[in-house]
Amino acid sequence: MKMAGISSKKALVYLAGQDVLEFHSPLSTISSIEKPDQIIFDFDPQDDDFEKVREAAFILKKILEEYGVKTFVKTSGSRGLHVHLPLKAHYKFDKIKSISRKIAEILHQKCPEITTLEQRKEKRGNKVFIDFLRNDYAMTATTPYSLRARKGAPIATPVDWKELNDNSLNPRSYHLKNIFQRLEKKENPWKNFNKYNLNIDINNLFD
Repeated sequence: MKMAGISSKKALVYLAGQDVLEFHSPLSTISSIEKPDQIIFDFDPQDDDFEKVREAAFILKKILEEYGVKTFVKTSGSRGLHVHLPLKAHYKFDKIKSISRKIAEILHQKCPEITTLEQRKEKRGNKVFIDFLRNDYAMTATTPYSLRARKGAPIATPVDWKELNDNSLNPRSYHLKNIFQRLEKKENPWKNFNKYNLNIDINNLFD
């Protein structure tokens, strides 16, 4: 499997010029390709009930805060939310996937009425799928501020947790026509993402 390596704005512009519409990136960097520097949870609803997605995301935030873990959230540009945990790139993907599974199980136990870990879509009902499976080698997730190939040109947009309290917010709130207005008025909520790389030993955190 081959991926494009982007290390400059020029490279990004070049790919856009090659008609690359959506950008999906792995959870690791070229300098440490086998050791991720973040964990992602993709909250994927089976319907358009965003309130369930919002509720599950806030529960995850609360769980992780109790362990001293900082989280960041973005709209998916589709139907759900992505919650990211910045990490120190200490462990390989198999360990991180195991940890993410454990966290997903803890979350599901807290709200089984609205979430599911069932991989088969036909068995999920109307629950929100907690997708932790992206925390694996060669798997990717939508890059922050990437366009999505959907009607209205929605954008996967980093937001702060306070914004999620706004009932008017939905996964497609930000799109090509309004994203620049947002960027002019609001500081990037993920500006300090890399400053919160976990210094705690996440390997033992959820035992």
